[in-house]
Amino acid sequence: AMSFASFLAGFCLVSRSGFWASLDRTRWPALALAIGAGGLLAWQTAQAGNRALPTDAWHALVYAAAQWGAIAAILGFSHRHLSNAGGPALRYLNDSIFTFYLVHQTIIVMVAHWIDPLPVSAEIVALLLVISTALGCILSYEIGQRSGLLRPLFGIRPAPSGDRKT
Repeated sequence: AMSFASFLAGFCLVSRSGFWASLDRTRWPALALAIGAGGLLAWQTAQAGNRALPTDAWHALVYAAAQWGAIAAILGFSHRHLSNAGGPALRYLNDSIFTFYLVHQTIIVMVAHWIDPLPVSAEIVALLLVISTALGCILSYEIGQRSGLLRPLFGIRPAPSGDRKT
């Protein structure tokens, strides 16, 4: 229920021109908020046993500020730098995003299962998961794009008539 409400609010907001203008205008303060709140959370985590924030309510507030600051900053910078941009990189990302969405979780679970027994630190696990997920998503899109049979299974539009690949 909470996710649907967020989805619905986002759906209603993105069609309003003022929404994007305000995100563009506040991208730097939002980034500062995300970094500051994230830094405070990291500092609190480093305080083994000593609570930097007095209550769980404060922790929740700082956590929410870090999340929403990051979301607003990402959307603001994306709008500023990508909304009127074109080119092959943006076209590739637009075409591949649904495939990435479809396969990323499966890749994460498979790689995490494989990494789990290895005696490596959490930092190495995170790095391996990010790199393997990115490479797995790109590989899945490239394989799906080249196969007429796999295109619909990977959420890729049919190839134009003169560009059919088997």
